[in-house]
Amino acid sequence: MSIRQQLRERFEPRPTYECGLCGLTFDDERQNCPACGYGVREASR
Repeated sequence: MSIRQQLRERFEPRPTYECGLCGLTFDDERQNCPACGYGVREASR
């Protein structure tokens, strides 16, 4: 893997997820919120 490709992948924006109930935002893709257990969705930036 080239250095250019490594840098591109490292700094590529990743999706942020948001809880539909408590509003907690986090970077890990999960089915449920780690705080309250409610369903999550991809947050708008």
